Formats: sequence, structure tokens, C-alpha cells
Amino acid sequence: MTGRGPENTFRAAFLATDYGTPNARFRLTPVRGSPSPLFARAERWAVLTAYNPGGRQQARQANEDAQHKLEERLFGFSYLPGINGEGAWTEASMIVSGLPLHSALRLGREFAQVAVLHGSGQRAALVWCASGRVERLWTSACSSDTEPR
Repeated sequence: MTGRGPENTFRAAFLATDYGTPNARFRLTPVRGSPSPLFARAERWAVLTAYNPGGRQQARQANEDAQHKLEERLFGFSYLPGINGEGAWTEASMIVSGLPLHSALRLGREFAQVAVLHGSGQRAALVWCASGRVERLWTSACSSDTEPR
């Protein structure tokens, strides 16, 4: 993956990150058939944040102000409050139901994000904001919020 700028720099971090709600966390995986959180099973969804634009940590208040602006931009869409990452890189996020891919990418770019996640059921896409390149993956639950297969 040489020559892809932020994609090359951030890919490993995005793949090692947990996403979701406090009780339904997931990771991205190339393997189909892994359990996934309940919210990611039936419809189109996106995970968005306005925290840490460009992959650079910002002050708490700046992140919260940007997140509030993102929330305002999502008026009319239903979403669950989410969490991306952990430790120093814990970011508030929103798991938005029914948001089209082009809208998720537009918001990611508007809030200077490196990438956004967009999914349909268990299928997930890591969408790089600068290039628009889509990396197709699957969700795999990290918690007990799964149903038996």
C-alpha cells in the first residue's frame, strides 16, 4: 500500500480499533461469517465522528464542539451514540441508520476525517475520505451482544 498517503499511515490503526456502542463493540475483519453486533445486521449504517480531524488529537472542547456540529448535520437521521477506539484515542461517534454512502463520505470530508465506516448488514466498508477508495471488510463482534448463529 505504498503511495497512498493517509491510507498507508492509518490503515493498521483503523483495523485494530473497536467501534460501536458501549455494549456492542466490533472490529473490521477480512473474514466473512464472524458474529457481528445486532445493530449491524439488517440495514444500511455508517459510523461517523468529528473528533481528531486529520488523525491529529485535538483538545477535548474542540472535539466536543465539532461533534455537536456533526450531530446538527444529521438532523432527520436516527443514530445510536457510539465510541471509537480506547485510551487516549477514545472518540465519541454516531452509528447512523440509513445514511447513504455518498452522504457519509461527504460528512467525513466536511469534518476532515481520514476515513468513515459504511455498512450494510455485516458487510462494512472503510472509506478513505481523501481518495474515496473503498476497502470492503466484515464486522466481527467484540462483546456478548451477538445472537447464536
